Amino acid sequence: MKIVQIGTGGWGKNHTRILSQLGVLCAVCDADAQRSKEYGKKYSVNHYSSLDDLIKSEKFDGAFVVTPTSTHTEIATKLLEAKKHVFVEKPMTYKSEDGQKIAELAEKNKVILTCGYIERFNPAVNIVKKFVKEKKYGDLIMLEFHRENRMPLHIKDVGIIYDTSVHDIDTANWLF
Repeated sequence: MKIVQIGTGGWGKNHTRILSQLGVLCAVCDADAQRSKEYGKKYSVNHYSSLDDLIKSEKFDGAFVVTPTSTHTEIATKLLEAKKHVFVEKPMTYKSEDGQKIAELAEKNKVILTCGYIERFNPAVNIVKKFVKEKKYGDLIMLEFHRENRMPLHIKDVGIIYDTSVHDIDTANWLF
């Protein structure tokens, strides 16, 4: 499997590192040409500053979109139209209509579209899920989430609800 990464700033640094460690990263693309070149060199992969150039030049199976939320719909649409599987960092889109549009495009083109709800893979959350399923403490009647960290700088474009609280909402839905 060959994966390209769109966006290498902020949280994208983590995805790039992990995709490289997994041996599936084949190219990076970032609007900042210097950063794209830096990450291409660091991970020994091709680098692009244009999504269109990447789509035309690379042979790949899927893409990680780790860019500002305002760009997700346009980038995901181009990738899905090229019949590529797409992982979009959350929030997937600002507007539910845009999310619906790209979900329909993925279904039409028979490719996978998914979003980055990483708490589902948190070992502590998996223990809680097991307890809920087994009713270890009886029926769960209330769920409360607390965050102990400051608001990260990278979420200024969407705010705390769209960036961080969506994990809590998704986790609550997933637990039940």
